[in-house]
Amino acid sequence: MNKKFVSLSMLAMTFLLATSMIPNSTAAVNVNVGSTVVFGMPYDFFEYSVYTGSSYASAQWQSAVNNGLYGRSSAADRDWAPDLAASLPIVSADKKTFTVDLKADLEFSNGDPLTAEDVAFSFKVAMTPAINLNFYGSYVGFMNNDSVVIIDSDTVEITLLQTFAFPFTFLSTPLVPEETYGDIYASCLAGTAADCVWDSDDLTFAIGAGPYLASDYDGTNQVITVVKNDRYHGWTDGSGTGNVDTIVFKKTLEKAAAIAELVEGRIDIMDAQYIPGLDELAFFGGITEVFIGDPAHQEISLNHLHPMYGTGVGLPGLAAASEADQLAAALKVRTAMSHIVDREFAANEISDGLAQPAATSMPSAALGWDETLIPLAFDINVAKTLMEAAGFDYSTLTDSNNDGVYETSFFEVTVLSPNTNPARNEWSAGYVLELPKIGIGVKEHVSTGWAEIIPRTFGWTGTGTSLVPLYADEGFDVFFVGYSWGLDWNPQGLYDPSGRHDTTGGGNFYNFDVDGTQTDVATLLNDYLSELDFTARVTKVKALQAELYENKPVLPILYPQSHWGFNEDLGNIDALLLSVTGLEWQLVTKEVAQTTAPDVVTSTETGEVTTVTESTPIDFINVLMGLFSVGLIATFYNRKRR
Repeated sequence: MNKKFVSLSMLAMTFLLATSMIPNSTAAVNVNVGSTVVFGMPYDFFEYSVYTGSSYASAQWQSAVNNGLYGRSSAADRDWAPDLAASLPIVSADKKTFTVDLKADLEFSNGDPLTAEDVAFSFKVAMTPAINLNFYGSYVGFMNNDSVVIIDSDTVEITLLQTFAFPFTFLSTPLVPEETYGDIYASCLAGTAADCVWDSDDLTFAIGAGPYLASDYDGTNQVITVVKNDRYHGWTDGSGTGNVDTIVFKKTLEKAAAIAELVEGRIDIMDAQYIPGLDELAFFGGITEVFIGDPAHQEISLNHLHPMYGTGVGLPGLAAASEADQLAAALKVRTAMSHIVDREFAANEISDGLAQPAATSMPSAALGWDETLIPLAFDINVAKTLMEAAGFDYSTLTDSNNDGVYETSFFEVTVLSPNTNPARNEWSAGYVLELPKIGIGVKEHVSTGWAEIIPRTFGWTGTGTSLVPLYADEGFDVFFVGYSWGLDWNPQGLYDPSGRHDTTGGGNFYNFDVDGTQTDVATLLNDYLSELDFTARVTKVKALQAELYENKPVLPILYPQSHWGFNEDLGNIDALLLSVTGLEWQLVTKEVAQTTAPDVVTSTETGEVTTVTESTPIDFINVLMGLFSVGLIATFYNRKRR
């Protein structure tokens, strides 16, 4: 059993050095063309288009099917490299316009030719909020429908509305064929609502130009199969290794079952989202383990329409106060609510040490993270002092058992959380028990699936002129969620007033500072996202982090660490790129074809096929019974919901 540890430094430059130490397996010998890689994960597949998908599970298979002009490189710095583009772009003097030439003779998986017209069309789709929940919130401040100009059939100019620190965020937009979707797109724009729903479990909207094509979806068993797209340029020009023909993404809910499948060779990749403990895979052979800082975070999202911890208009004695006084008092309540988040317990106990307490929503693995910001301590007394400073009087509450849990409350909230993973289920349930200790009642803890949660939060589909409302009006009060951000942190969709959900369909469903007048977040965000120089950008992102740390639009919980388990016969697996769903799947190799037992093994030297019978590890089930603790972090575009 092979174990690889990767420690990510707290300093951005050291981060680059540390990630360069991730030891990919040595390139496997190209044998067994036609082999299958099976990827096990603990999630349902319920999104079937890259433009509507916002979940981690969907992003994994879609990253094999849908690609763009550029993709992340597996080089040490994970820099961007051409994919469908012929080369890196020519950049204008003002750093806003990028001229891109396409590779020759490109095709989509369905045979449609891929030209500059398809690039322009794909960007229009991404800029159409009626179709997607995923891209628009990040695009709206930087692009519009005139941003892409067709120069000729193989060349486009992409112009941003303002200088942006991470232009490849947009230059890597997934491309789809206008010939296939042009009519339905026009019908959507004309007002046919049904034609705006680009999501179908028959995989109609899963056409791309990536190395694989979506072949089959088994909704009963939650399995999506992708097979090699023979039209992909990486196969046809010989740049791909061509060693894996099929990737099967399958749901295995329980961690114990997933480990058993990995050990027995029935899956080749065990998703890090199972959160196996530090030593849970150490007993078994045939496995390569990789530990890597995950550029993600888990948080408690707050709806800032709430009169107590959002606007402050409902706080005692403040109905006629100035807006500034109301907001200052509401911040005290938010801070109190943050002090009853037991981050240490969530990170070290629930997550079995594979996480660290979070101070802001910028992940510790992202470039420019500020290690000097300290996560708030779990302290009931400090929280109560803050509640009193906000105007609440504990002598008005009842604690008949004198156990510190009040039977009456200053106000009530409904807590909303996804039921998709045990760890978040555990820490959200724990938080519900802490709220009454500071006088906040819990009307209901709704632990449910994403299908019910999305319309209440970032997928709010209510009246177009309405902000996302509170839970009683079909929105949310307090919401547990996590995001996978990638290496370049861009929270614009969540925090920028230009992305307020009511007027633009953007991602700011928190309703935090939607007018941009209450804090300096909007200004600092713009300064950060318009800075191309790395050193200056780090300084600016630290100023932004400090402002978010001070104003607490959300309550961060933890930063996870990924623990991946791989079949040791897999090669070219980059755990960091896999964590951010940026893996170049065409590079994945597998030395031994996966079959049912007895295993059929092809010699890497002679090509001879032999049958090998291997017994199941001794007393495997009994070993498992003693090993597994509950610990699973379940989890958008630049960010993916977890």
